[in-house]
Amino acid sequence: MSFTPEKITRNNILAAVRKIEREKHEIKPSTRWHVMINGNPYPPKEIMRYAHEDMNGKHLWHYGGGDQTNKWLEKLGFMVVGKNDGFDPIKDMILSYKNHIKQTKLHDELYKWELIDKYRWRPNTEAIAFYS
Repeated sequence: MSFTPEKITRNNILAAVRKIEREKHEIKPSTRWHVMINGNPYPPKEIMRYAHEDMNGKHLWHYGGGDQTNKWLEKLGFMVVGKNDGFDPIKDMILSYKNHIKQTKLHDELYKWELIDKYRWRPNTEAIAFYS
């Protein structure tokens, strides 16, 4: 089996994280980047090694760090942040939401825009749900 990163899916990455957590694997820390998965930081290259293993059984990753690895994770909707940037919860929430929008193409957000249009940018204060 060969090195085939293009076959790695989002599910492979999530399975890799579950395996690391479940089996308490010691993973090599990254020097510069974190990939944020389920609110936790992980070293991108290690995650991709485990994801590749989940995909075809080979625990390997031939690309170097930085953009070479991060682009694969970002393409699948994961947020990559610099280790030295610190974690700003507001910034992380905004970036996470932007990634969500990229993935879903606003499919599950359409109702908000329909409500705004229906009530002409004003909330319906008479609605029962408005107060609950």
